[in-house]
Amino acid sequence: MPAEENPPLALSTLARIYLAVIYALAVGAVILFVVVRPSIGDRPGLPDTEALLAFALLVPLTAAAQLFMVDAPNRQSYHATPAFLLAAILLLEPPLLVLLVVLAMLPEWLKYRYPWYIQTFNMATYLLNVLVAWANFRIVAGDSVEIGSWQVVWAALVTASTLTVLNHAMVATVLRLARGIGIRESGILAWQSVGTDISLACVGVGMAVMWTVTPPFVALAIAPLFLFYRALFVPGLQEEAYHDAKTGLLTARRSLDAFREEVALLQREPRPTAVIMADLDLLRNVNNSLGHLAGDEVLRVVGGVLRRTLRGDDVAGRFGGEEFFILLHDTDAERALIMAGRLRAAVEAMISALSAIRQSRCGSP
Repeated sequence: MPAEENPPLALSTLARIYLAVIYALAVGAVILFVVVRPSIGDRPGLPDTEALLAFALLVPLTAAAQLFMVDAPNRQSYHATPAFLLAAILLLEPPLLVLLVVLAMLPEWLKYRYPWYIQTFNMATYLLNVLVAWANFRIVAGDSVEIGSWQVVWAALVTASTLTVLNHAMVATVLRLARGIGIRESGILAWQSVGTDISLACVGVGMAVMWTVTPPFVALAIAPLFLFYRALFVPGLQEEAYHDAKTGLLTARRSLDAFREEVALLQREPRPTAVIMADLDLLRNVNNSLGHLAGDEVLRVVGGVLRRTLRGDDVAGRFGGEEFFILLHDTDAERALIMAGRLRAAVEAMISALSAIRQSRCGSP
């Protein structure tokens, strides 16, 4: 569950019920796999000494992966944790798996001081997911002990997919119940997000294979993770290049690119299209009287109003200091005038609300 930028939210009844269910399932899974210890599959685990060595290596690596997170656009964030968890699933038995998850999550909790329900939910989901994935691998692999056999390869791929999809589904559900963020809006179940974590988990398969060949080779399997981290920064760089930092709308250059692309498309397939050039009156007065930080806040609010008011396929950009570019698809002149009036009314209402709040805080009549 991603951390919150704002103070802890009041959880809804459904969110509390969902958290309680996840906690109960995680506790039940720990009791089943650690205390009861059912016999699943016939694959032998690592000898005790090798298992402890693998555990000692994977705990700090998993903890470090949790601490080094890459933020991406649309509330997405990535870290290399799936790789180390998958390696642990293939190499360790449930008691060490449970201990690894708990120890790996504690440094992040101590560093960021998340509200109690965020990190306990993360621990519970990881515990539940790794134990289910552990059982899944042993069931699919069966009694095959050849590390290079197709059955083991298939089992590892299925396990990587199981670990990823379960985790993403649980996080998507809690975001919907606790914060009202829909699945499409969160992007948690989008292929870009799921596919990235499956790929990272497959790196963990390579780590486990390297360990069975000779432990020092694990360093070779970890090296590709640096490329993953560099690649994960690309969406954020694109977001910065395409979107204005103050409004979240397209930059002037990207707006012109969108306009040229639309013109080229209209030359091939003519259809009604409208362009609105809007100007934010008196922004300079706000900057001069209240300071540029207040002006930046006005720009941020106006950008949010435009994003909420426009349709999903329309294009909005900040064309200049206080000028905005709006491209309306499949819109004739009459409907464009209606949309322009709607946008002006929405901006006026928001600015009036901000002015009223400011006056109440300053004690003005």
